[in-house]
Amino acid sequence: MNYPKFELGPLMVCTDHIKPVLQCLIHTIMFHRTLGVVNPREIASDLFSNITYMSCHNNNVYNEIEEKIQVIMQAINKQIIHEQHHSLMIGANNTLIGNVKEQSKSEQKESSHIDIDRILVLFYESKQKEHWFGIGQSESKQYWERWDIKLNIIKSKKDVDLYKLEKSIKANIIKIIECVNANYNHLPKLPKEKELSSPVCYPYEITIPNKNSLDDGYTAQVLRGFKSTIKKFVENAPQTN
Repeated sequence: MNYPKFELGPLMVCTDHIKPVLQCLIHTIMFHRTLGVVNPREIASDLFSNITYMSCHNNNVYNEIEEKIQVIMQAINKQIIHEQHHSLMIGANNTLIGNVKEQSKSEQKESSHIDIDRILVLFYESKQKEHWFGIGQSESKQYWERWDIKLNIIKSKKDVDLYKLEKSIKANIIKIIECVNANYNHLPKLPKEKELSSPVCYPYEITIPNKNSLDDGYTAQVLRGFKSTIKKFVENAPQTN
C-alpha cells in the first residue's frame, strides 16, 4: 500500500520502560492526528521527570488509547513468560545431559531478548468493497498513515541509560510534530460534523506486527478477502445433480 510511513527510534528500553515510552509517543501521535475539535490535556510522564506530552482532554479517547497500550503490554508480558519458560526448559535439558556449560552463545543471546522490535500505529478508512463476480460485499481497510515505533528491548535496567532515553523521547516527540505539520496532503476527507462521535475521526490500530508477513497486515487482509470471496462463490454456485 502506498501511504506515508514514519519511523521513530530505535529506542533501547527494558520491559519496565515500554509502557511510559509508548504513552509519550502514541498520545502525541494521536493528539496531533486528531482531525476533529479537541481540547488539549498536558500529562507528565511517569518515567521521565522532564517530559510532558499532549493528549486529548476527552476521557473516552484517552481511555481507549490507554486500553490499546495495555493490550500491547499484555502481549509483551505473555512473550516474556514464554521466553522464561523456554529458557528454563533449555536449562533443565542441559542439566539432564550434563551439558550446562556447553550451552551455545546463540541460545543464551536468543533467550535474553524479546522478539518484538516495533509497535505500529495505523490510521485507516473503513469502506465497503465488492467481491469478485459481484457476490456480496465486505468491509475493507484503506490505510492512509503508519507510524513505526522501533524498540530494542533488553532485560537488564542496568544497560539502559535513562538520560539518553529521555533525550531520545524528546527528539521523537519533536519529530512527530514536524512530520504531522509537513505531511497533510494525504489526509482523508473529514466526515460530516453530524457523523462525528469522537474527536478521533477515523479508526486506528495500535499493534505488534507479524514478522512473517510482508507488510503491516495488508497481506493477511488480502488473503482473508480472497478466502471470503471464494467461500461466497462456492456457496452461490449452481447445484449439479
